[in-house]
Amino acid sequence: MSKADELRAKAARVAARTTPPARSAPTPAPVEHVPTVAAPLAKPVRSTVDLAPDQHRRLADWLTTAAVELGRARLTKQEVMAALVRRLLVDDELAGAIKQDLRKAAQ
Repeated sequence: MSKADELRAKAARVAARTTPPARSAPTPAPVEHVPTVAAPLAKPVRSTVDLAPDQHRRLADWLTTAAVELGRARLTKQEVMAALVRRLLVDDELAGAIKQDLRKAAQ
């Protein structure tokens, strides 16, 4: 028997099987539409920044100095950037100074 014949025979057996009639499920009660609120992100969102080589070197020097002053072996750019953003979002004076710097840089 060829493969094609085997497949035809199998198809005939499957078609010959009787299937029980589908039961009609009871109609569920209508569900009231409640708008959903988007779930807050559970994971931190990665942000990157491009620095000029001189800025990168000076930031690395600052991190080393700050780590020594804080009595730590190391201080990461991630920690500093997160602290800067937290401060920027609550400190109106700092936010104003940053906006002023951005205006000057755009000129």
